[in-house]
Amino acid sequence: MAENPVDAGAGANPPTSSAEKYPCGSCGGLLNFDPHSGKLKCPYCGAEQAVPDSAQAAVEEHSFESFLSRVKTQSWGLKLASIQCKSCGAVTQTNDRVSAMNCPFCDHPMVLDDSRLEADAIRPESVLPFAVDPDRLAEGLRAWIRRHWFAPSDLKKYWQKGKIRSIYLPYWTFDARTHTQWTAEAGHYYYVRENNQQVRKVRWEPARGERDDFFDDELLCASQGLAPALLRQIEPFPTKELKPYRSEYLAGHLCERYALGPKEAWRGAQERIYAKLRTYCAGDVPGDTQRNLQIHPTFSDIKIKHTLLPVYIGHYHYKGKDFPFYANGQTGKIGGKTPISWVKVLLVILGILLLIAMYGYFGES
Repeated sequence: MAENPVDAGAGANPPTSSAEKYPCGSCGGLLNFDPHSGKLKCPYCGAEQAVPDSAQAAVEEHSFESFLSRVKTQSWGLKLASIQCKSCGAVTQTNDRVSAMNCPFCDHPMVLDDSRLEADAIRPESVLPFAVDPDRLAEGLRAWIRRHWFAPSDLKKYWQKGKIRSIYLPYWTFDARTHTQWTAEAGHYYYVRENNQQVRKVRWEPARGERDDFFDDELLCASQGLAPALLRQIEPFPTKELKPYRSEYLAGHLCERYALGPKEAWRGAQERIYAKLRTYCAGDVPGDTQRNLQIHPTFSDIKIKHTLLPVYIGHYHYKGKDFPFYANGQTGKIGGKTPISWVKVLLVILGILLLIAMYGYFGES
């Protein structure tokens, strides 16, 4: 894979943050961002307050080469503290309204007495607010369980809505133009007759080509506590609906600080782009089959932005084992693992064997 010459470190100037809360004008309680209404809502009296319009602000994309020198050191708008889970290592951010919690990634208990004020992280410039509320998520989760036929029938009893946590995950998004030259051996089928049978042969010929592609908002999750394979199950996120960052969207939700800086994230994004380019180039190879495909991409016009995307995280504790699941906070798409009911598997195997036996019996008769 072609290595991009950009050399960007992961350092950042500290945000000059001060505490900011959103008191309810009716009862004095603290407002949370409500996914259903898209407003700040009081959990005590139900009063709502609109999030100030940021339509005049634009979500910026920065040239990757100059990104670090152009990082804005504006306040997050909330006094955030970060704590690292001693079990899985994830770093979670929260505000001073929380004193104790379980890790949203592995469910390990954490006490925030050992937390520190966040002072060295790049503040995101955009956010995709939650749009799926917990009630809608619960309905989707039950449907998701029903689609997993081999899951135990009683699995739906083992998850609790109170154990599902809403968290904004840190992402880097990349735009890039690529020019890719490729070489391969293209195989063309032909047939000859051998021993009174048609036998397929392959005629191999050298092939080469090139193509230009544009990748828009290639996502790279900068989280440390999540399983990447499961997280990809809930993609895509509608990044065209990103909003300029406002701290109101974080009210009442957790937020994870990025574990991967821009340079490390770009390497991960390159790997994803490279895999896609192999698929694209394979489709360009003529003939009926192919082998020895080699691609040589170069990257240009690389753009980057740091954003927060909404994810629900939950766990099943089933018969002594932990099974995590994630849900896209904008679309409701769910991904995760479920335990397997070996009773159901055995019934399917017995059913197949019975069908084979019946086919053999009636076939002979």
